[in-house]
Parts: sequence; structure tokens; C-alpha cells
Amino acid sequence: MTVSVTELSGSDAVNRIPQAATATLDVRYPPEDFAGPLEVIARLQSLLPEGCSLTIREVGNPLWTDPAHPFIQEFLHVVQRVEGVTPPFIREHGATDARHFCAAGIPAFLYGPKGGGIHGDDEWVLLASLQQQYAIYRMLLSHAKATSSRRP
Repeated sequence: MTVSVTELSGSDAVNRIPQAATATLDVRYPPEDFAGPLEVIARLQSLLPEGCSLTIREVGNPLWTDPAHPFIQEFLHVVQRVEGVTPPFIREHGATDARHFCAAGIPAFLYGPKGGGIHGDDEWVLLASLQQQYAIYRMLLSHAKATSSRRP
């Protein structure tokens, strides 16, 4: 579980001690470790001093797709053909809209070109990797088109 303070507020003047303070926390947790947000809140509440309380403002679904799903297996096969390696399944700690697809029962995952410095001034992407991404998606879409044209 990770907990990050993303907002902090208290006094409306720099020389006044506030009567109360509030903090907004961004909490992320592995879904296999907790039954849900209420269990997470109870765990966090047990760590806080008396008089502090927690309120859930927003809940997001985790990003998880079964690695054995047929589309995932096909994708991995195409990546192996194009890049010569099978990418590993790893846990992603950032937020992504792909989680909304998973919640709707649509397989989703993250895979992109090689690069670094994400969301920073020094963000970069390897051009050869972009070309590989193009080849991967072209191959997948060609296969999907061929498969759908054979259906009655």
C-alpha cells in the first residue's frame, strides 16, 4: 500500500495556528491484500492519532487482466514475433483509464514504446521502439480483420 499526501490545508493566514487541518491522501493498494476500500480505511484509521478521521472521496478500480486471456496471449505472441522477446507481466502503480475497461469486463493492459522521463521535461521515446509498436498493432489489426471476414 502507498499513501501520499496530495493536499494539505489549515489556517487562512501565515501567522495563525489553525483550529483544524485537513489532508487529502492518495491511497493505492494491491487488491489481493485487502477486501476493499473500507478495510483499507480501517487499517489507516488504526494508525492515526485520536481525533483524526478519514473519509473516502473517490474509489477507483484496479487494472488487472488475466494473462491467460486469448487476446493477451495473441498480443504476447505478436510482440514476440516483432520484438523477439515476451514482455513480463508487472504491477503498474500509476493510474490509467485502462482500469475502467477492466471494470467493465474488457481486457486491458499497458504496453508502449521504450522511453523514459515520463511526464517530465526530459521525457523521451526510442524511435526504433515506435516503429516496433506500429508493426505490432498493424499485425494485430490485420489478424483481427482477417478473422472477422471469415465469420458467417
